[in-house]
Amino acid sequence: MSEGLRIDYNEAANTVVLEGPVSQLYRDPAIAIFLRNQKAIRTPAGTVEFRVEPHLLERKFHSLSELVKRMGIVVIQDAQLSGTIRDIQRGEQEFESFSEKALDIWKARFEAAEFDAFLQVLARECPGRTFYRLQLLAAYHLAFSQHACNFSVPGAGKTSIVYAAYAYLKSLGQESPKYVNHLLIVGPLSSFKVWEEEFRDIFLKPPQSKRIAGFLPPSERAAYLRGHLRQSFSCELTLTSYASLANSREDFSAFMKVQSRCVMMVLDEAHYIKADDGVWANAALELAKNASARVVLTGTPVPNGYEDLTNLFRFLYPTRDIVGYSSAALKAMSQGKQPAAATERLRERVKPFYTRIGKSDLDLGEPRHVVVPVRLGESHNQIYRYIEDSVIPGLERDETRVADVMNRARLMRLRQAATNPALLLQPLEEEGMSALHSDRFSVSDAHIFDLINKFDPRGELGKLDALRELIQTELRAHTKVLVWSIFIKNLQTIKDAVKDLFDTVDIIYGATPIDDLSEEVEGQELFTRERIISSFQHSSGRHLLVANPHAIGESISLHQACHVAVYFDRDFNAGRFIQSKDRIHRYGLPRDQLTEYYYLVAPDTVESTIHDRLLFKEQRLKDLIDGHDIPLFQLVLGDDEEREDIRAIIKEYEHRKRLT
Repeated sequence: MSEGLRIDYNEAANTVVLEGPVSQLYRDPAIAIFLRNQKAIRTPAGTVEFRVEPHLLERKFHSLSELVKRMGIVVIQDAQLSGTIRDIQRGEQEFESFSEKALDIWKARFEAAEFDAFLQVLARECPGRTFYRLQLLAAYHLAFSQHACNFSVPGAGKTSIVYAAYAYLKSLGQESPKYVNHLLIVGPLSSFKVWEEEFRDIFLKPPQSKRIAGFLPPSERAAYLRGHLRQSFSCELTLTSYASLANSREDFSAFMKVQSRCVMMVLDEAHYIKADDGVWANAALELAKNASARVVLTGTPVPNGYEDLTNLFRFLYPTRDIVGYSSAALKAMSQGKQPAAATERLRERVKPFYTRIGKSDLDLGEPRHVVVPVRLGESHNQIYRYIEDSVIPGLERDETRVADVMNRARLMRLRQAATNPALLLQPLEEEGMSALHSDRFSVSDAHIFDLINKFDPRGELGKLDALRELIQTELRAHTKVLVWSIFIKNLQTIKDAVKDLFDTVDIIYGATPIDDLSEEVEGQELFTRERIISSFQHSSGRHLLVANPHAIGESISLHQACHVAVYFDRDFNAGRFIQSKDRIHRYGLPRDQLTEYYYLVAPDTVESTIHDRLLFKEQRLKDLIDGHDIPLFQLVLGDDEEREDIRAIIKEYEHRKRLT
């Protein structure tokens, strides 16, 4: 072993390992402080270890190296560390080039001739689609940024924008550093069919595609990803879920590293990776560095707080801290504990890397929002107040893992008590929570326990009466009605309560099978989500769809058939709430078509708090993104000469498309 200090880097664990004369390091006050700040630990093997995120590695390495050299100790740099730093340095160069271009385009500073050449490629390579003007500008930004987010609202055509950018980058040829020839789409299962159908519509040919998800045998999955099948190299489109990406991380890593494969990696509904320590996020972030182009798609980038942005931009540039704020600072910002200037600085940092087509850009009419107060009945109120008094004092404020899980369990019981006390009798695992915590809730008061056991929603649940009255009065002219509920058991309760008011009533929740991913039951018609939705969209007569937002909150359009939604109950998840509203209010609606939302809310309960918090979270999204114009999109408006040039180029593109 050399007398020098060896610095290694464990990439899998994001850990720096110091080996050699480590005891000497602590004799130097500056180094001791540095190591203490990194929360370094001394191992039984005599090494010193501390975690460093990849985007901070180069800075930390140079800081430590300089301190050690001042002590006269030689620094021996591990080959793994050297390779990682070289990757970081290449990433820095790439960042400077791509981000400068992204900012110029975002600010509408680019050559009209370059834009014209881009549109000519689209006219040739995308024969089946004439992209509308904002789609063209968003695709242009994505293609020349190489790594970018699209935060457009559902219905704005994010899928089409990705395909337009992909078509252009593929057209550049292998000699271009921006060249891509394969699409890896990571998203919910319900999105797979949409991506395949859109590919067919745009390119006028069926996609050579492969779906990688839980239904595929592990052996076939590994064989495809590792290049052991002919299909491994003939496919242009690979679709997978976030769970499958995490479960087959090593196989996907091999897939991404094939020299002839230049991958555009797309995170569809990217809010799935918002959790700092989530396995889905870790898998996506690890694989990102091997992608030639990286794309983030979500209409709700900050569903629950500004901290949700961190992983989105880490995916774009794994070695850069785009956001520029710690998780703690972002949480404080979300809670209104930071000055308004901090939010403005955050927006300035991220703005070059995103575009967003908003509701106002789609020329949609403003929806109508109606809160329907529903007072609790006598027995319902007694039950709720008891649960409230039992649950709220137990909501611990520390953020340990156990406390977090327990608080979620308590909050779910409180929400159940507010919306339908009959739910309190079911185990929490039926609502997706761990069975470990399903028995932590008990009712010691015999009277309350008896009330819960005897509670009959059909006669005692005021929300059911309010829903029936609403359907028979305000909604009597609507032939298609959508009712949302978070709780699975509520779906059947709602159906039973109002089925006499409709010709057809259907239910969709997580267990409802997805088309093409389920085996047909012999002698029976399998009612998949797609078939139920198709029936709802095209059936005659009065039709009610009762659904859980988990099941049809993404990649589903209902706006042509349905213009009214009733929220029987909600949770604190703003992303899911916004997504559900967008199922019936999206691009394609006439401006004079009124969309209506009705919220059944029990006053003076947790439901009032949920309603207020969701409004607050929606406003936060507007403050960050919607409240500020994107100069690029203003090119289709106004009268100055530059804008006239751009409009003329777009007009010529539209003319060429009409002739083909």
